[in-house]
Amino acid sequence: MSAQIPIDPLRRLQDVQGAYNYTLGITYTPSSSQGIDFDETGFPYRFNNFNQGTSLSLSGGYSFNEYFGINSVVDWSFSSTRENRDFLDFTRQTLNRSNSSVGGSFGLEYRAAPSSFFDPRFSVNVAYPWTISTQGQISLVRDPMILLGSIGYSRSLQGVGENVSIGIGTGFVANDVISLSGSANYSIPTDGVSLPVTSLSFRTGYNLDPKGNQEIGVRATLSTSGSDTRIGIGLEFGGRGVITAPSKDSATQATTSNASGVPLGTQQTGILPSQPTSSTATSSSTVPKNTTPSKLEEKLDNLSQNLATRELQLRDLQQQILEIKKELESLKK
Repeated sequence: MSAQIPIDPLRRLQDVQGAYNYTLGITYTPSSSQGIDFDETGFPYRFNNFNQGTSLSLSGGYSFNEYFGINSVVDWSFSSTRENRDFLDFTRQTLNRSNSSVGGSFGLEYRAAPSSFFDPRFSVNVAYPWTISTQGQISLVRDPMILLGSIGYSRSLQGVGENVSIGIGTGFVANDVISLSGSANYSIPTDGVSLPVTSLSFRTGYNLDPKGNQEIGVRATLSTSGSDTRIGIGLEFGGRGVITAPSKDSATQATTSNASGVPLGTQQTGILPSQPTSSTATSSSTVPKNTTPSKLEEKLDNLSQNLATRELQLRDLQQQILEIKKELESLKK
């Protein structure tokens, strides 16, 4: 369990009702080892093996409301190993092995305080091969960065295997289309049998649309456990959005869409343009005298989210204007 990095580092995962996210990824991890061992008859030999591992995964999440959400992962992995055994009589034996496996997990997440400064979250996951785990996570958004921290516990339901893990992560927005992120995780076995595992992950993402709802990314990973060190590289495609219920009055919805000049797809994602406000509306939105600091913080957080939404809409409009200008220039030629 490691700290999760959202598709857009400055947008927390599953913030509103109906929010969803998905990621399709493929990872290649080669490794090699060498040493001295004995065969079935007790004859010593020197071995040198090369392992190639490939995994394909599909993960996703959905938010029922601002407090509860679910997430799931399905992955398929395949590995092949070629081993050379050099014996003392100068003979060589070559062995080839391969295997594949299917795994997955399903979890429930609870946001204890959605409007809180650190947005604390708690989750419970069940994975196959059968393992149960729990995790607590906090995050801190500070433009242009986000910081994450997590602590978790996992236990195998098939025998020995019990770990406590600590994770940290950070994300950085370089510009409108490129983002960088990294995470580190340290897993400590508490059963006294396994070795500690340290894993690092670095990722570069590229937005495919102005709203930042689709992205491709390249990820590099490094994991060490004792003398075993593995480096992997992966390619990911991810997306996010909001599923909203259709309006009860279709005529009213169509009128609103036409009047605002916003594409229907924008309406379906729950992003609505701001409308001009009268002086009466402005005066009614002033802060009451008896407002508590917690309510002010919640109001500030909502305004900040609205501002981020408007900025995304502005970028979308600018992109449309540029495309129309290019079409006009091509027609004039």
